[in-house]
Amino acid sequence: MRIGIIGGSFNPVHSGHLHAAKFTMEQAELDEILFLPAFLPPHKPESVFISPYHRYAMLSIATQSQDHFKILTSELETSRICYTIDTIKTLQAHFKRHKGKLESPDLFFIMGSDAFLEIQTWKNYKELITLLYFIILERKGVSFSVLYNLPPLITKRYADNCATASIKSQKNIILLKGKMLTISSSHIRTRYKQGNDITRYIPKSVYNYIKKYHLYE
Repeated sequence: MRIGIIGGSFNPVHSGHLHAAKFTMEQAELDEILFLPAFLPPHKPESVFISPYHRYAMLSIATQSQDHFKILTSELETSRICYTIDTIKTLQAHFKRHKGKLESPDLFFIMGSDAFLEIQTWKNYKELITLLYFIILERKGVSFSVLYNLPPLITKRYADNCATASIKSQKNIILLKGKMLTISSSHIRTRYKQGNDITRYIPKSVYNYIKKYHLYE
């Protein structure tokens, strides 16, 4: 089984998140996508966040029609800052306990090139990049060519494609080309506060939820 993981604050979830999930699932032949909402991401200011409950609710609404999209709430339930490496280790231990003699699933952490460029600031990143697969999606402003300026211990792990990627061969970081939507949650929040339309950036159900609970006003 091949499981993709998309972490983030989802503040709010938007069409870019959903497009990335669908695109990656198809291109990398993943069986399901786990959305991993953070209680409070380590690299973002606390002041910009609304209640974890609302962020989870919007994510649930946005993904409910997709059978292969699931939400992992472990970080929300801790009510504290969590680090990716700790969450991944906990998840892998969970699969190992519950799969018995069956082989544990391959995990693919999906992220944008802009976030991956900062991977060296992540907790225990040298160990993290050995634990699972990474799928990197090219974001505007950070081309894949820039990622080759990262240290050799990272770049040596770049795989040619999804088919040849292998953790055992230390080729577990996949630079997956494809047209991504240039949308950010911060841009959506700013537009909304300014009274501008945001319906083209988020599902209608999420927009209705924002209006109902007077979020981001």
